[in-house]
Amino acid sequence: DKIYAASVNPLEWPATIEAVRAATSATAAGLRFENFTAPSFRQTWVGLDPAFERAYVGHYYKRDPWVPFVDRIGLGKFGFGEDFLPDAQYLSTEFYNDLCRPFGLKSLVGGVIERDAHHLVNFAVMRSADAPDFTREQFKFLTLLMPHLQRAVDIEQKLRLAHAEGVGSWEVIDRLPVVIFLVNQHSAVLRANRAGEAMLREFDGFGAT
Repeated sequence: DKIYAASVNPLEWPATIEAVRAATSATAAGLRFENFTAPSFRQTWVGLDPAFERAYVGHYYKRDPWVPFVDRIGLGKFGFGEDFLPDAQYLSTEFYNDLCRPFGLKSLVGGVIERDAHHLVNFAVMRSADAPDFTREQFKFLTLLMPHLQRAVDIEQKLRLAHAEGVGSWEVIDRLPVVIFLVNQHSAVLRANRAGEAMLREFDGFGAT
């Protein structure tokens, strides 16, 4: 629910990411967007020292050693840091020695949400150097989360494009093939998109109020 709430209201992403961070006992977790065609970059992380974020956004994102190897993981999949880049190489990088190491960060599990020649969207969780490695159970949790992250990011991207083109948000939501309900604080359905209305019609005695 939190993931899809964030897809239509980006201000919800920090709370959503925090829930994933806590569920995986990570030190930090975040969502990263990079456009290669018109070079731009944005991210939402929780758990990082503000100085780390400033350094990453201002300089190190272009030197992130994991990014060039995302194709080793594949679209819609998560991988351990070593699946991207062997530790022997990672520990010798400027990125690790000048950024991660001073802030006590080391291990990572990262996933590729969207990837093509023009852009990359990925999600990652990180742990401090003195913490145990991520477990297979935590990796499985992230793997189960991936399809939902992909749908949520796809919805958010479509809404951003619609805003840029002057199309109303609900018009875009109405066209989406996934079910979306707008509910109040009591979980009563206030509005549903077309897919949601179709679902509601399948259930006798249940409808939007």
